[in-house]
Amino acid sequence: SAQVPKLSLVGRLPPSNVAVALDLSSPTIGSFNLWPQFHNGVATGLRLQPGSLETKHRSTCVTRTWIVYNRPEVPSPQHGGLLLALGLQNHLVVLAMTDIYEYLTLGHDPTTVGLLLGMAAAKRGTADASVSKMLCLHIPALLPQPFAEMEVSAAAQTAAMAGIGLLYCGTAHRLMAEFLLGEILRRAQGDRTRDREAYTLAAGLALGMVTLGKGASHDADGLSDLRIPQRLHRAFAGGSERQKAGELSSLLSGAREMRKSAASDQIRCSRIREGEHINTDVTAPGAILALGLYFLRTNSAAAAARLQLPDTYVLLDTVRPDLQLLRVIARGVILWDAMNPSIDWVESQLPLIIASPAFSA
Repeated sequence: SAQVPKLSLVGRLPPSNVAVALDLSSPTIGSFNLWPQFHNGVATGLRLQPGSLETKHRSTCVTRTWIVYNRPEVPSPQHGGLLLALGLQNHLVVLAMTDIYEYLTLGHDPTTVGLLLGMAAAKRGTADASVSKMLCLHIPALLPQPFAEMEVSAAAQTAAMAGIGLLYCGTAHRLMAEFLLGEILRRAQGDRTRDREAYTLAAGLALGMVTLGKGASHDADGLSDLRIPQRLHRAFAGGSERQKAGELSSLLSGAREMRKSAASDQIRCSRIREGEHINTDVTAPGAILALGLYFLRTNSAAAAARLQLPDTYVLLDTVRPDLQLLRVIARGVILWDAMNPSIDWVESQLPLIIASPAFSA
């Protein structure tokens, strides 16, 4: 069986270096331990020998019986992390759909997150229909109106969104690309506002994975009418956004039409009031990363110019430091051949208004 090492929660308090243990008896403190335990399970699973996507080369030590045998009677975050690691190692494909259903019906967030991401990672780039259905069932925006009101936790929605990116990685799938672009720019609706930033970031990363490196290739010709670069630029630079992502297939069009026909007071967010302009604090991180992955290693000067840092103090002050960092990283992965491991290249990334005073002395 897989033995997950105990996570040490003991620290030392200077200057006497007295050992202090974290008391997990309080429910508030105990929740802080959930995701560390999840990642402890991931680390345990990554110690296993990786499998192969081909059945004949699959490791014989990790079988369906072994995975089911290691499932605890009470769901635990460690086992959820173990499921994610098994997916990353290509072992999770041995599970039957009945096993997956039993896991999902537990209603345990770490287990659901680990399974969704694990299955998507194990089937990455294949656009597998059964895994796609499983992920879509955890994204209310992809469900018709009678089912869109299902209670799906924010963590499960975010994991499913990231799983879409893994499952359709590099496929330039029109339907998913259009949907993900719309989710990046979607305004807050209803009262589901928890972890909104994480959801939007996952949508941006997923869009970048689906269209990975397709920005300058003929594979993206079917996406040209979506105006992905222009809309992503507006998502992180600011502006008004009234245009929808476009006409989706019948799977989504029916759901959206039913939502439009609903009363406005039923879909209007009662907690967040947004104006006419895009809330870049929410949309910018995902949009920047999506644009960088879309033009990955294409050396596109036009795409890199969209990510150029502002050249005035006033405009530079309007961009958060973390978003400036993301812009530099995204420009780097686009202009891949221009990167050099030198101080001169690093200094060249700074705007002139900063570089001149900083390096003139």
